[in-house]
Amino acid sequence: NNNTEGGMLDGSSAQYTPVSHPTVGLIVIGDELLKGMTPDSNIVTAAKALRSNNVSLSRVSIVSDDGGDIVDEIRRFRKEVDVIVTSGGVGPTHDDVTIKSVAEALGLDMEMHCEMAELLLEKMGSSDTGGEDSDSSDSGVENRRQSLVSQMSEGQVKMATLPTSSVLQYLTHDSEEWPVLQCQNLFILPGVPAYFEKKIQQLAAYL
Repeated sequence: NNNTEGGMLDGSSAQYTPVSHPTVGLIVIGDELLKGMTPDSNIVTAAKALRSNNVSLSRVSIVSDDGGDIVDEIRRFRKEVDVIVTSGGVGPTHDDVTIKSVAEALGLDMEMHCEMAELLLEKMGSSDTGGEDSDSSDSGVENRRQSLVSQMSEGQVKMATLPTSSVLQYLTHDSEEWPVLQCQNLFILPGVPAYFEKKIQQLAAYL
């Protein structure tokens, strides 16, 4: 199962299809970890969660917030494991470096993700009262994006700009749960230990 470029992925927009006994690589992102300013707890949390679901954590790496380093590490991991999990490097303090690096590593563009935009508006509220367009054609999708942007703050637009073909993966049946962002065989998790622990447990069960 360690041939990520094989049958599970077909083209740049393909998504990961769960396989039996996948191998997982964890990339932990954060300058504060490398500088000794913050102790890491996410590695052991991930190892325990995955092991309890009979999933092998076969590789771990800690990298800085530098986009180039993250891109290189993702590309290296894609040759060695079935599934990649990232921890950290998301949010305003990190300038969402992880998401941008994922797009670059996978050869994807960044675009407004309508489902994420609607989720943000639902959770955080609208800054305007623009209408919505449900047309599914190419022009309709663009109109929908423009309509959503008109209702969003600058920060919300930034948060809703994701790699093309990204999927919001709801790992529980709780509609109040925040989804995990999935790009092909890569899952982007938060770095804050309390949030990471919850999401890695859900992801381990999904895998």
